[in-house]
Amino acid sequence: MFHLNQYGFAKRLGAGFAIIILLSLVIYGEGLRSHSVTKSQVSQLIKAHVGVREVFGLQVLENSYLNTRDPVYAQRFKKWHKVNLDNFIANEHIFTHPDNRELVETFEFASVAYGKEFDAFNQQMNKVQSINKQLEQLEEKWASEFLSDSAQLRLIQLSKARMQVELQLEPSLIEAWQHQLEEWNRNIMVTGNEVAEYQNELNQVAQYVSNLVHTREVMNTYAVQVRDSAKTLASNIETQMEESERFSSIVSIVVCLLSVIASFFIGLVITRSVVTPVNATIRIVKHLAAGELHHHLPTTGKDEMASLAIAINDMTRSLRAMVGDISHNLGALNTIAADVGVMATENNNGSKRQLSESELVATAMTQLTATMNEITGSISEVAESAGRSQQLINRCNEVTDDAIKGFTTLDSNIMGASTVVEQLAKGTENISSVLEVINSISEQTNLLALNAAIEAARAGDQGRGFAVVADEVRLLAQRTQSSTLEIKTIITSLREDASQAVEVMEQSRNAMSASHQQVNDIASHLHNVQDLVSNVADQAINLSSASVEQNVTAESFNESMQVIVDITRRYSERAEQLEKTAEQLAACKDDINEHVSQFHLS
Repeated sequence: MFHLNQYGFAKRLGAGFAIIILLSLVIYGEGLRSHSVTKSQVSQLIKAHVGVREVFGLQVLENSYLNTRDPVYAQRFKKWHKVNLDNFIANEHIFTHPDNRELVETFEFASVAYGKEFDAFNQQMNKVQSINKQLEQLEEKWASEFLSDSAQLRLIQLSKARMQVELQLEPSLIEAWQHQLEEWNRNIMVTGNEVAEYQNELNQVAQYVSNLVHTREVMNTYAVQVRDSAKTLASNIETQMEESERFSSIVSIVVCLLSVIASFFIGLVITRSVVTPVNATIRIVKHLAAGELHHHLPTTGKDEMASLAIAINDMTRSLRAMVGDISHNLGALNTIAADVGVMATENNNGSKRQLSESELVATAMTQLTATMNEITGSISEVAESAGRSQQLINRCNEVTDDAIKGFTTLDSNIMGASTVVEQLAKGTENISSVLEVINSISEQTNLLALNAAIEAARAGDQGRGFAVVADEVRLLAQRTQSSTLEIKTIITSLREDASQAVEVMEQSRNAMSASHQQVNDIASHLHNVQDLVSNVADQAINLSSASVEQNVTAESFNESMQVIVDITRRYSERAEQLEKTAEQLAACKDDINEHVSQFHLS
């Protein structure tokens, strides 16, 4: 019996895809066939429409030839007819449908007959044109022989009737032409056999015109047959194309439905062949996940699911062995976990007590170190204050020394200034004597100017210039006298100020001597204070050095205590971690017990 589980998933999927691809190829082949049929029918339809168009083209050339009698149109007609007929015959094999063969044969027969009739028509038309040329020559001869107006008029009417027959090819016009000939013969009385010859040629033209009319009717009949057969052929091909399209659509729909049904059936079979064992495996795996390790999977077949079932069964056996070993070792683990918990608790309590005591000692050392630092700082401040005091005293000594030197210099300067002031007083006395001389000179000059003015007044106009000079000299003497008085006043004031300055300088000199003695006393006291401050500074420095050494020792001890506290804290933290680890170990032990209890080995 055929079973899909004897084959792997790859072979199943490969077979399914192969069948689907085969069905796709069938659909593709049907599409190609439909395309080929449609292409052939389109080609047939094009040829049929070309045949209809060519018939219309030939009829256009035919009418052009009839209207113009130009042999070029006849040659084009023959050439086009031959080319089109040859092309149609060369492609007649594409019209394979039985209903089209008779139409193709009719088209070919009518087309050949149409060409033959046109050839006959062309030959007859050439003969008519040849006879008309002969008749035209006779008419020209008569026109040269009979010059009367009536003869010329009759001759023109005869030529016109001939030309109408040639152009219109209507048998009814033959009678009019014959009547014109009889009128010509009765009225003109042409001698010889020329009228009989003209009549004979006219009869031939009448016969050819009758044949041309018949030939053209036959040509039109064959042209209609060619056109109708081409149109019917095109209509049949269009109908066949519609039927072919309907047939192709039906075949495509049927093939697509069969492909969909086959694909659905193949997918359903392959899916069931895969999903059924997968669901069975999932059910067993759920039992295994619930701890029921006594379940087994069936291992029938040779596919991947059978291999998976074997692997799951092997895993189940390994799990049963592992769970058994774990259950056996859980008892020892429970005892060890309890002992570790007790030891961790005791270790944690001892570490906490040690940490508390160490922190108290460290706190006391920190306070002691802080106190020593404050003492050291105070001593340092005292030493610094003593140093600053000594610097101030030194500065005061320098200031007092400078003051003493300044007093000495000032005393010398005051004595010099007093001497200068006394000399200035003596100089003012000399200036006073000089001013008296200048004053007497100005008085004499004033008298001389007055005398000169008097002499100028006596001289009259001649002494007017001298009078002006005398006035100016008098004014100058007056200004000199007034300036001398002002200078005298200033010198008198200056002499009085110099006397006062000498007195003030003498008083300042006495005061300076007293201040100089006081500064000397201050300098002596400052030297005594400087000695005392130096002793205080030396003692403060010694005390500060001792305090610094003691502070360094205290800080070193404090650092050692901090190290001890840090070590104790770390051990305390590790003890707490150990206690937590013991608790976690106990929790893990409980979890393992709980999980192991969920497994059922039988």
